[in-house]
Amino acid sequence: MTRNLHQLATQLKEAPYFVGWTSSSPLIQKQMIFLVLSGDKLASNPIHFKEGGANQVDEIEKFLTDLGLHYKITVQDNDSLEAFISLDSHLPDLLKKTSDSPLLFGLLLGFPATAVQAFGDNTLPSKDLMEFDDERKLFEDAGLPYDDMPTFRLSKLHANEELPIIKRWWSTLANYDLV
Repeated sequence: MTRNLHQLATQLKEAPYFVGWTSSSPLIQKQMIFLVLSGDKLASNPIHFKEGGANQVDEIEKFLTDLGLHYKITVQDNDSLEAFISLDSHLPDLLKKTSDSPLLFGLLLGFPATAVQAFGDNTLPSKDLMEFDDERKLFEDAGLPYDDMPTFRLSKLHANEELPIIKRWWSTLANYDLV
């Protein structure tokens, strides 16, 4: 089956699911999904947040299936659920099982090993991560938004090697009008 990414991008944008819960980042959850559909990421874990959103599991399962994704859904509370998604049928289960292991989870999400190692065990602040202000400046210098797209924390030692991944993601999203 040939996948038309332009149609999938339109389908995503028009869907009432995975809408950002802040007005400053309305597309971020849909961007996370699209980066999997485009092959830029192996897997992702977007959040669906809407009043009573946990009651939409059947609708969301149909939506993800229609997009061609494999998934595992976890209801977080009455208003939100998390979807572990991938084009690979084995990854959603693995992603869900490793969500408490930041190192493996980060690698499965397609983050570079250097950034995942710097993030460590999620005990923040990590001395190996770039400071937020320095990270923001690096993004700005590269012409990237800092808060309005899926990203990962950059490591101090390898930020210049990691940033091209985020640039590629941004380029993909821009090419399909998801910015």
